[in-house]
Formats: sequence, structure tokens, C-alpha cells
Amino acid sequence: MGHWEGDTLVIDTVNFNGKTRLDTIGHPHSDQLHLVQRFSRPDRGHIAYEVIVDDPRTFTRPWKNTRNFTLRPDWQIMEYSCEENNKSLWEGRIKVPKYVK
Repeated sequence: MGHWEGDTLVIDTVNFNGKTRLDTIGHPHSDQLHLVQRFSRPDRGHIAYEVIVDDPRTFTRPWKNTRNFTLRPDWQIMEYSCEENNKSLWEGRIKVPKYVK
């Protein structure tokens, strides 16, 4: 569920099934995962991002991660298609295939 708190977009997400992974590294989570994400624009060229991860079955306490993103008009963002068994993409980049000799 998303809502605005002033100039900050807050997304509160629950009801995960526990069958996915938390990130591209493969950290697990349970069906008790609760995410609160906050997006704000401190200025025209940046996005501030914060996520609070609370999963009492997987972690001993909630934890927070913050990131700042910089607008790069000279970069082209690759479209990502979230599909089952999509193992050829990692962090938005195509992996070089491993060839069997």
C-alpha cells in the first residue's frame, strides 16, 4: 500500500509468500516479511531511498538500508522482465553464458 507523507512516497508491503529471495544475492525471507520503503527527492538530480526490513522468522531484529541515486541522463536503463527462471539477468545486466566444452 502506498501513500504520501509530505514529499515522501511510502510503500508498505506485506503478504509475501516466502518463496522468493530478498535480493540478487539470494538472501531468503519468510512469509512474515514486512517492508517499508521511502522514496524522496532532496533535489532534482537525486532520489533518496530507505527500506526497513522486518522478518521475525528470518532476522533477529528489523534492519534498515539507505541509498542515494543520482540522475544520469547519459545512461540508458535496461528493461527488466520479472519472469520465473530468469537466471540470465543479474542486477539488470545480461550475464555472459558459460560454455561447456
